[in-house]
Amino acid sequence: MSEKMPRQLQTTNLIDHACIHLLKTTNFNQLTIKMILNQAGIARGTFYHYYSDKYALLDHIEDQLINQIAFIFTAHQHDGDNTAPFHEVLNYLYQHRQIVLTLLQCAASQLTHKIHRLIMTKIGRQSTLQTAVTPLAGDVTTHLAQELLITNILTILKFWLSQPTVATPAVAYTIFIQSRTLTPADLAKLAQVNW
Repeated sequence: MSEKMPRQLQTTNLIDHACIHLLKTTNFNQLTIKMILNQAGIARGTFYHYYSDKYALLDHIEDQLINQIAFIFTAHQHDGDNTAPFHEVLNYLYQHRQIVLTLLQCAASQLTHKIHRLIMTKIGRQSTLQTAVTPLAGDVTTHLAQELLITNILTILKFWLSQPTVATPAVAYTIFIQSRTLTPADLAKLAQVNW
């Protein structure tokens, strides 16, 4: 660890990394504080100085990811380029893919719900402006359209990051954009499903 990094940050990073390392092979319900302590090489008091329990630790790790993604979107909110934040978020997720994938596979993790909330917040602002200009067709409400979009984004993220060989963020972005134009009939044809 860097000597320049504040001691508190060094310690919490040690604990965070120990937790993620253990979650790759251990179910969260079986994960104990003692296991985390041994993996991180720290004392029990040190752990409890920063976290009240393993749930608070998991929440902290998730929030670090969510806060960085939110920061990326906020930094680009006035760019006028809607693609820039998505490219940067995909790059960030790619760099942290082991942590993200571990959390997405952890039953106790709330990362999927937190990403859902974040995306809803970001697209909710845009859709409020757009629905005044472009009403949705038929019975498709703005809320349903948002849910379909978010589900698509989350499905692509999970699929992308869980592949044995993870494609580059540029490829993932291209797949996302291409998927936006596919109808259910197109998807069924691609999946070789007869309806």
